Amino acid sequence: MLRTRAGNPHSSTLAPSSAAVADRHGVQRDGDVAEKPGGRSPSAAGARGARRTDGAACAPDTAESGMHSASNSRPDACAMSDADLDMAFDSDYEHFMRVAHDDAFNRNEAQLIAEVAELTPGMRVLDAPCGYGRISLELARRGLRVHGVDRRPPLVESALADADRAGLSVSAEVADLRSFRSAEGFDAAVMWFTSFGYGSDEDSRAMLRNLRGALRPGGRLVIDTFNPMYQYARAHAQSPQFIVWPRVGSDLMLDRFTIEHDAERVLAQRTVVRDGEVRDFSWSLRILVPGEYRQWLADAGFVDVDFRGEQGGSFDWTKRRMIVIARTPETDERATPTLCGLR
Repeated sequence: MLRTRAGNPHSSTLAPSSAAVADRHGVQRDGDVAEKPGGRSPSAAGARGARRTDGAACAPDTAESGMHSASNSRPDACAMSDADLDMAFDSDYEHFMRVAHDDAFNRNEAQLIAEVAELTPGMRVLDAPCGYGRISLELARRGLRVHGVDRRPPLVESALADADRAGLSVSAEVADLRSFRSAEGFDAAVMWFTSFGYGSDEDSRAMLRNLRGALRPGGRLVIDTFNPMYQYARAHAQSPQFIVWPRVGSDLMLDRFTIEHDAERVLAQRTVVRDGEVRDFSWSLRILVPGEYRQWLADAGFVDVDFRGEQGGSFDWTKRRMIVIARTPETDERATPTLCGLR
């Protein structure tokens, strides 16, 4: 949803005391202040001759947004619409992520996934959503049989084209995970790089149920996301946080995050400077703490829920990332009950 940005530039939600900057692999690190009170990001403001279009799907609880905590207190109050989701993961996303995530980074990610999901060559893996295929291709290079799913046709086309160029056997389809059905019996399903929680709670729960249905008995689900406890702790000290993604020539993408404790969502303002235009819009992500993940996954039919920190190590509130691992029961409890061996 596009909008014109207005209001008090000195609002506390617009004046961070520090920033997070992404290195060339898209990893957050402490950096210089990306924006000062009353000012704009130096990089974005310096794009001379740029034409601006402003937009937002949901803004933080500030005077400038006209939204109040009473309306934001519902988790779904700022859930992303399909149009918002398409905007967040359009061609700009692929344009910048291909630079932020180079081949070495993707190989390391795939190795981590293989370790935490206990993958071995020949296993069937569902990459959902697969995006432009960076994880799918690396898993395929490890001898895994990978099928990707994404609701964005251009991303699926990119994934298949890259697989063809690399001589890799990767299949992919355009599908919405909220309605996705598969009887393939995958050994594992992967939701990587903060791919879960953009829609309503029911949307997210439907995705978990559908992934459960796509896995074989004993199959594993792996979800990679930010650690909400770490982010909550940072939010007490500074608001908002920034990620400045690696430049692509003169193009720039910056994300500004605000965590509203009562809203149970992360609200993000994204600024994209590309080809002489500056575009602003918002997106949001549902916050789930470990206890909620356990409940949601149990409700979807998963068991043995576990949590890891970045690089698959031990998990606690100090870790930036959280890897959620769950599996389906070894015996498919959805099967028709039997009596004396007869159905």
